[in-house]
Amino acid sequence: MTGRVDAEGGLLLTTPAVDAIDVLSRIGLRGTFDRWRGGARGLPEFTGELPVAALADEIESAGPGSVRALITVAGNPALSAPNGARLDRALGELDHMVAVDPYLNETTRHAHVVLPPAPPLARAHYDLALNVFAVRNVAKHAAPVVPRSPDERHDWEILGELAARVLAPRVFRRPALRAAGQLRPDRILDLLLRLGPHKLSLARLREAPHGLDLGPLQPGRVAARIVT
Repeated sequence: MTGRVDAEGGLLLTTPAVDAIDVLSRIGLRGTFDRWRGGARGLPEFTGELPVAALADEIESAGPGSVRALITVAGNPALSAPNGARLDRALGELDHMVAVDPYLNETTRHAHVVLPPAPPLARAHYDLALNVFAVRNVAKHAAPVVPRSPDERHDWEILGELAARVLAPRVFRRPALRAAGQLRPDRILDLLLRLGPHKLSLARLREAPHGLDLGPLQPGRVAARIVT
């Protein structure tokens, strides 16, 4: 209304140290639409996903293509999705459900297996999402506060093991995917920091436990951030 988008005094976009939009664009992942459709309502996919509002339909529909198994990760769609009461009933009809979650809630109570990850204080943290919406360009890496127990697994380890068991050897016998399976989050983060606009590294962030101030937001960013 005021003409201040992408201008000083108005809405400005960040230049994050890990620029997920730039990384996805570089590797050709710019989004997809309508490559396939859901079996229940014929809704088009968007970047490989259907709206969660259609999940109950996809579970309740009969025949090939209906959802019979589900994995949730730190989510509670029975409470947060539209018409949660219907979805709650539909979740009870699944043949199998796995929840990677530390809590039993309205959704995970339906899971046949609950796999709780290590607690937040036992894992390192770098904020990918909130740095995109920050009011100043910053970067901070937080080290674990407490050690994890020998029988605890991080969520990425749990998901990696599930993928290896479900897909192997059909997929993981490929050398490139086997190598990708060995990548740890700290190595991936270090690579993304080095490729980012500020040319940082994980070692540099570890030297600054209180974080780095990367400067104020700058105008002229919107055109480069729109992915079509």
